[in-house]
Amino acid sequence: MDTPEALVAAYVELWNRHDLTGLDRMYETPTTTLRADGSMQVLPTDTAVRAFYEGALRAYEAEGYSTCAILDVSTIPAGRHAAVLHGTWAMFRSDGSEIRRWRQTYSLVRRPDGWRIFASIVHAPD
Repeated sequence: MDTPEALVAAYVELWNRHDLTGLDRMYETPTTTLRADGSMQVLPTDTAVRAFYEGALRAYEAEGYSTCAILDVSTIPAGRHAAVLHGTWAMFRSDGSEIRRWRQTYSLVRRPDGWRIFASIVHAPD
């Protein structure tokens, strides 16, 4: 992915296929995610990344998740090799009704093969 926005578009595509094959290649490991409840997950390996997000996908599917979108994307460059990307996730059922929305921030690093996520923060509701 040659831009942060292309990384996020590919990320959304994986979620919408319900097949996270390749997701681990979108993360720089170790990676960290701060969840909305304040808990922090450190994912030290590609295998841990895949297992964590496969679990999230299954939980979302149990809620009726069918598709998602990331809206209001903004990117702040932080030099040539880093960027911060913010967006609003929207999760939908198969009938198009919305399950929920949340804001998320990603810290990104540029590697020779493209951009990768090295940290994420799920914003707690106000």
